[in-house]
Order: sequence, then structure tokens, then C-alpha cells
Amino acid sequence: MNKLHSSLYPYQKEDVLWLEQHPRCILGSDMGVGKTFETLALAAKLDLTSVLVICPKPLIDEWEYQIEHWLGKAWIDRFVVFNYEKLRRLDFVNKLNEYHWDLIVFDECHKLKNFKTKQTRGATLITNNGSRALLISGTPMQNGPQDLFSLLRIVDRAQYTSYWDFVSRYCIVQQLPRPPFPRIIVGTRNKEELREKLHSVMLRRTKAEVLPQLPPRIYRTVPIHLEGRQLEQYKQMEDQLFVLLDSGEKITAPAVIAQLIRLRQICLEPNLLSEHEKVSSPSTKTQLILELLEQSDGPVVIYTYFENYTRILSTELTKAKVSHALYTGKVKSEDRYQVVKDFQAGKYKALVGTLTTMSLGLTLTKSHTIIFADLWFNPAANAQAVDRLHRIGQTEPVQVIDLWAKKTVEDAMHRTLQRKEKMFSEIVATEYAIEELRKMREEATK
Repeated sequence: MNKLHSSLYPYQKEDVLWLEQHPRCILGSDMGVGKTFETLALAAKLDLTSVLVICPKPLIDEWEYQIEHWLGKAWIDRFVVFNYEKLRRLDFVNKLNEYHWDLIVFDECHKLKNFKTKQTRGATLITNNGSRALLISGTPMQNGPQDLFSLLRIVDRAQYTSYWDFVSRYCIVQQLPRPPFPRIIVGTRNKEELREKLHSVMLRRTKAEVLPQLPPRIYRTVPIHLEGRQLEQYKQMEDQLFVLLDSGEKITAPAVIAQLIRLRQICLEPNLLSEHEKVSSPSTKTQLILELLEQSDGPVVIYTYFENYTRILSTELTKAKVSHALYTGKVKSEDRYQVVKDFQAGKYKALVGTLTTMSLGLTLTKSHTIIFADLWFNPAANAQAVDRLHRIGQTEPVQVIDLWAKKTVEDAMHRTLQRKEKMFSEIVATEYAIEELRKMREEATK
């Protein structure tokens, strides 16, 4: 405990005291300010003997390393760490409930935002047998207040009994004219009342508040133009999309969503679509990424939404003799920790990963440059990806480079993300993006 305690910042010592005084609570501080560190400090201070940690599968090795590093090998036996998916099995949940836990930790607890899922129900059940419950996330409210209900229910089941009562009180609900989505949540109401409720059970620190010495983030948007065969393929696919829409197809229909995904893939790399002939030369974006890597004076982290693109980019990086590693869902979980460790040790020039896999729980402070080959509709997920670099331990300004194709669906997404900076559902975001895409088409025909 001495080693750990002496490494705490003053604000972290205050946080540990607050956590001690709130047995069931949410730790919702910004990513990169040391939430895992504070959790271990709490366990050490209270000398807890049985701690259950549930986290995304890629973070299991990281948790085990941090436990041993800060608390010592003797503490390993006091912790049980496993992934969220196991909570979907009722037999496994029942087995966990045979034990009494001094502390149950849900890391990246926004994984529990959907109150209907089996893993959220499992999480709620196991907290019945825990003295303490700590829910950790830098983004506990990714889409809106509705994301908070299941978290608050774990904290205080007696107060939060009905999801729809909660939504009616704190969300603005819009009725859509057609099924299958008769109601969507488009905003927040009674914000001050909700803020007061959260204040009693949630501790939140911002990086600006506690780490004013942290270097700044510098955002750079790099628009590109599609050319040649890539542009032809894009135009053909976009025309097909609007034929669907003009026929009365719902924006949320699978056929429309599939067309949008294909459009995004063409912007990134036409070879992602098997129905088109293979293009031998790298796409416009891939060529630009290779150029940016040449210009960079240090390691670079590259994000994409599409796992298949990481393999295509890896092939081009290998041809260009750029040392690199992949971090995707296809990489074995036992290998992921070593990949990050090697990257942090300076072994690679580039680390290429998917937004869904590499944006959670990692420390990538060896790099101070991020390239988004493409973005996600969820701004919180994009922010999480940036915070893998912009966190404690970073000594350089973090440059965030966003690549997007002009006058395409990516342009529409870019405008949508600027228009709605905070939280919205992917359904609403998709509608906005198509609205922007339609405007661009109309402007082009004038």
C-alpha cells in the first residue's frame, strides 16, 4: 500500500476517500485520470479479501498486470477478473452468487446500458451478494439519460424500479410515424433534477480540472477527393441508395443500412467490397496514411471501424517496410497485452486497430499522433479512442488527424458529428447523415 499510496495525486487521495464513503456508486471521471488506479487504492486501503472485476475481454490482462504491479503477487488471489459475456450465463451467475464479495467492480460499465440484455440482468443479480459495487466508465451516458437507468438500478434498486418511468421523467421521446421504431429518444428533460441525483452517487473528474498540465489535443481534418474507378464505384452505390430511399424504404431498414456501410467502405478502400474487381494500387486514403507515417517523427496509432481494412492496410505497411502491429477482435486476447507492451516499448512505428476493440482501457502514450481512417457515428466512442493517448503519462501534444472523403457519405457523417457534438442514437445520426447527403446531391445538380 505504501508504494501505491505514495504514487497517488492529491485529487486521487480525495477520490479514494469519497469511494470509501459511498459503498455503491459510479466513478465517471474522464478517461486517463486514473480510475483503475483509484480502485486498486480503495481495495488496498480497506484490505479487501474478495474483489470481483468484470471488464471487456481485452482488458483482463491489463487488470491482472496492474493488480500485481501495484499491490503485489499476494493480491492476485484476492481478485477474480472475467469478461462481461460470462454474465449472460445464468448458471455462471448463480455460481458467483454462492460467494460473498467485498467489492464488485464493473469496468467500462456502459456495457450495461441496455437494461434488457442478459449480461445486464446478470450484473444486477450478482450485486445482490456484494458489500460494495463500483461502476467505472469515462462515458457512462453515451447516448442520453436512458443509458443511466440500469447503472443507477445497480446502485439503488429500491429507487430505480421502472425503465419507462425513468425515461418519461428525464428523456424527450419522439414518436416516429412508421414502425419498427415507434419511439426514439431525442433529448433530455429535468436536467437539474437528474444532475442532483447523480451528484449523490457519482464522482466525476475532468482532465481539465485535475490535470491542467496535460498537453493539449490538436485536431486536424484532412479532406480527400475520390478519383478514377474509386469515384465511379462510389457514385454507382450512392445512386442505388437513393433509388431505395425514393422507393419509400425506411432509413432504418437493413437494405439501407447495408448500402450506407458499402458507401463507407468504398470511401476507405474499394477492395473491401468483394463484388468489385480488385484494385492493385492502394486507395487514396491508404496512400495518404502511408505519406503521413513518413512525415511522423514518432509512433502512430491508426483507427478504423472496419476490421477487414486493418488487414489490407497491414499488407501495404509491410510492402512499405513500416513496422507495425494489429489490435482487433481477431487478435487472441492473450496476445493483446503483449502487443500494447511492445508498442509502448517503441517496437512498432504504427499500431492499427478497430474502434470497437482498441478504444477501451488501453494506455498508448508512447504515441502522440492518431489517424482516424474513418469515424464512428458515436462521438463518445471516437473520444474514447483519443483518450487512449491523451491521459496520464502523455508528455507531448496529441495530434488527432481525421481523414474524410469530400462530397460523400463521410462528408455527411463529418457534418453530422459537428452538428451533434454530444449524445444521440445511431438511428438519429443515420437520419441526419442521409439528410446531409441528400443536400449535397441537390447542390451538385444546381
